[in-house]
Amino acid sequence: MKAAACGTWLGGIFTALIVTDMMLQDNLYPEFAPTLRKFWRTHSAIRIGIFWSFAALVTAVVVVIIVTDWIHWDTINKDFVSSTGEKKKTSSIALLYVRVYVTTVETKSLISFFFQSSLAPSWPPSSWCWT
Repeated sequence: MKAAACGTWLGGIFTALIVTDMMLQDNLYPEFAPTLRKFWRTHSAIRIGIFWSFAALVTAVVVVIIVTDWIHWDTINKDFVSSTGEKKKTSSIALLYVRVYVTTVETKSLISFFFQSSLAPSWPPSSWCWT
């Protein structure tokens, strides 16, 4: 259970950091934190250092909290959310479907981006076409 919690945390934090890094680098979001974007785009070495230092520090803190039972979740959630196997199963299935949906949407948008881009090769290749 603790390994699953640590793995879930790692997946979540790296996704959040990579998306934030992408938003600060790309031209798709010019209104998003313009001052920080200017710094982020001109200082590559500092950007990489901040990214990995923050990821390592936060992950170390969270993993220590999870592994050592510093926080007693059962005590915190007492009388707030009852956790049964059925509820866990239902929420896990719902989360799985949401993740599959998001992955599908992202894959479709990436495919459409590459095949609508002027840099992409023509598809299908002319050698495949029957005339």
